[in-house]
Amino acid sequence: MTLRLALLGCGIGRSLSPVLHQAAGLSLGRAVDFRLFDFQAQLDPSGLADALSLFFKADGPIASLDGFSVTAPLKQLVMPQMHHLSAPATRLGAVNAVSIRAGRRLGHNTDLEGFNLALGPLPIGRAVVLGAGGAARAVVAVLADRGALVHVVNRDEQKAQDLLAALTSDRGTYHRWDDCRRAFEEADLVVQCGSGGPAILRPENLPFGVCRRSARAFDLNYRPRVTPFLKAAASFGLGTLSGLDMLIYQGVAAFEGFSGERPELEAVRSAVYAALD
Repeated sequence: MTLRLALLGCGIGRSLSPVLHQAAGLSLGRAVDFRLFDFQAQLDPSGLADALSLFFKADGPIASLDGFSVTAPLKQLVMPQMHHLSAPATRLGAVNAVSIRAGRRLGHNTDLEGFNLALGPLPIGRAVVLGAGGAARAVVAVLADRGALVHVVNRDEQKAQDLLAALTSDRGTYHRWDDCRRAFEEADLVVQCGSGGPAILRPENLPFGVCRRSARAFDLNYRPRVTPFLKAAASFGLGTLSGLDMLIYQGVAAFEGFSGERPELEAVRSAVYAALD
C-alpha cells in the first residue's frame, strides 16, 4: 500500500524531504506519495491561521494523508491541532512530525533524536550555541541532557534567557555578540543555529582560535554543503559536522513514526547526499 506523506512549511520548494522519504520507502519496498504544502503566500499570522484551519478540516487535504512533516515557521502553530503530543514535542513546544492513526493526530518532535545522533559520542563539557530561535531548542536540550555547560550567543537577551531557563536547568549562560569571545573560550563545540550574526562577526571573524584544539563546529544549515561557517571553523583546525546528517536522522525517525518500520539509514543517506550534489 502506498504511504501518503507530506511536508508543511513556507518556501519549501527546494526541500530534500521528498527525496528522503521516497528513499526511506524504497529501502523497505514501500511506495511513497510525497506532497509539499507551501504556505509561503500566507505568511502573515492571520493568513497562516486561516490556511492551516482549511488544511486540518475533516474534508481538507489532511484527509488523504498517513502522516506529514512540519518545518518552520509552523512547528508551534500546528500544536493545537494535535490529539496527542509526545514527550519530546511537549518539552520543546514544537512539532515536526505528525503520525495519523484512525483519524487521530500524534504530534512528535524528532529533532532531539536527529541532533543527538548527528553529534555521535562526542564528549562535550562546554558548548556555544549561536542563535536562540526555534532551531536552537532541540540543540540546547540535547546539550543540557549531555551535561554540557551551554553558552547562548544572541541579539535578543530575553529570548536567549527564556530558552536557557526552559531547557538547561541552570547550566546555561547568555552572551551578547560583542562578548562572544568569552563564550568560545575552551569550548568543545560551536553550533550555528541561525543564518549568521552581525556583519562585524561574519564566520571568518568568529573567535574559533580560543576553542579547545579538539573542538568541533556544527552548522544546522547544509546549503552549500561546506557553509562559510564550517569553512571558517576548519581554517582554525576545528573538525566539522553538517546539518545534513541531523536532517537525515530526524527524517528517518519521522518515517518510522509514519510507517511503523525503520528504514535503512545508509540508503537514505546516499540518496540525500546525492540529491544535494
